[in-house]
Order: sequence, then C-alpha cells, then structure tokens
Amino acid sequence: MKIVLCLNVLNEEKNIGRILSAYHDLVDEILIVDGGSDDRTKDIALSYPKVSVDLYPAYTEVRDGLFLNNITRHVEYLCEWAEEVGADWVIYDDCDCIPNFLLKKQIRFVIETSLFNAIFVPRLYVYGTDKHFVNMVKPFDEYVGSLWAWNTKFKLELRESIRHLTITNLPDKHNRTELFPPYCLLHYFAPDEETIQRKMQMQRDLVGHEVQHPLQFGGTLENLPDWAKE
Repeated sequence: MKIVLCLNVLNEEKNIGRILSAYHDLVDEILIVDGGSDDRTKDIALSYPKVSVDLYPAYTEVRDGLFLNNITRHVEYLCEWAEEVGADWVIYDDCDCIPNFLLKKQIRFVIETSLFNAIFVPRLYVYGTDKHFVNMVKPFDEYVGSLWAWNTKFKLELRESIRHLTITNLPDKHNRTELFPPYCLLHYFAPDEETIQRKMQMQRDLVGHEVQHPLQFGGTLENLPDWAKE
C-alpha cells in the first residue's frame, strides 16, 4: 500500500521542517505544491527524502488588485498528482499541524486496517506551545474529528474557495473511520502574537473587514493533555 503525504505551501519555512520530520519515515512519498514562496521553504523541503516540489501559483482576485492563492485548485492539483504517482492513500493537512506521538507510531496500521475510505482525527488548536482551545475540538462536549486521510478511490468534491478547503461530499459517521484521543492532530495555528497578527491581516485582506483574535473566538483555554504531545 502506497501512502502519500500532500501539502500546499506558501512561505512556510518556520513549519515545513517540523511536519516533514514528523512524516518522512512513515509515508512512501511526499508531494508539495508551492504557491510561490520567496523564503527557504523549497530548499528546506528538498533536503528531506522522498520529497517532490512543484511550483503552482493559482491566484484568484478577491478584490480589486488583491490576488490570493486558491486552495481549492491546489488540492485538486495534489489529488491528481497523487493518483499519477500511484498513491493508494493520501494524507493532507496544514503545514503547522502534525500528528501526536501515538498517531505517528501507528499511522500505517491505522490506514492499512481502515474499513472505510476516509479517516477523521480530532484536531487540537494549540495556543502558544502548551495550551489549546478546548471548545474548538469539543464544541458539544464530545471530540469532533477532521478529515485527515482518504483512499484515492474516494473522489473529493470541492466547493470553490480561496483560503478554506470546503469538501461537499464528506462521508457520514457510518461510512468513515473515526479516531479519538489519545489519537490527535496538534495544530499550532497560534504559536505567537506575530504569527497571529499576520494571519489576521491575511483574513482582513480576504474578507475586507476587521476579524477577531483567537482569544476572542476560541473559547476556553486548557493545558494540553498528557497524550497530546509530539
């Protein structure tokens, strides 16, 4: 069984090494679509084994004179590329998100024994390095999973979206493998104030108005559980 990690990137030199270090011994190939990075993202990526990088700017005008990379086109490109290299399963995630130690330890077992074509895993949204917004992963006091991996037989149907991946044919709970803690993904989306402000500015550019800080919309902060470690 061939398992391929797919990533789309743009100026991810701070994160690319961490995610590639987490996965490079666990998957068979890594495909990266770069939207036009002008930092060291590509050089760092190509220093890892099994990595291929393809430059693919997919710009969409969101307002007069403002162009942003279109994530839908990037993911469609990655899915086609994964099939071309013979992938049986695709793992896809953001560059600032990695599997926790237990998921890393059992990645191949989890995928190879899945009875369904899609695997969902809870995503902990990390603030700083040791806290997370518990309401974002447990909005109704139960852990909610995010799509993490799928069999290439499962064809994603995507709604056109520039910055957020919107999949319109997600399988229901009876037709997917759902993992629960102690399996999880660690999403370091708010590691420091500089990164938060940069992302907020990107979102302002996209929507054209003020946006909230994570501390305003994230809800309750809790320490990361013992099982939520790299």
